[in-house]
Amino acid sequence: MVDYLTDYEKRYDLTVQHGTRVDAVRRDGGRLLVEADSGTWRARAVISVTGTWSRPFLPAIPGRSAFAGQQLRTVNYRSPADFAGQRPICRRPICRGKGSTRS
Repeated sequence: MVDYLTDYEKRYDLTVQHGTRVDAVRRDGGRLLVEADSGTWRARAVISVTGTWSRPFLPAIPGRSAFAGQQLRTVNYRSPADFAGQRPICRRPICRGKGSTRS
């Protein structure tokens, strides 16, 4: 999986910051100003990903404990067939694996 993601970053010439704590993201004209522990930069888009396959991190989201539906991390995703006849919602873009992004 690591090789796949590394190749993906290279193939699409993506600037990916691993292990970076972001303190703030603000609009700056037509871009976003990102302030992080590794520096400050401007970007067209920011994808926030938490945790890793072996150490998932679920951030505190108000009302999460009252939600009666299924909450699924990418590492537990198996197939779009698991959601047949349902109307799933993705809280954030998934960029962790080719199978989940294509489904």
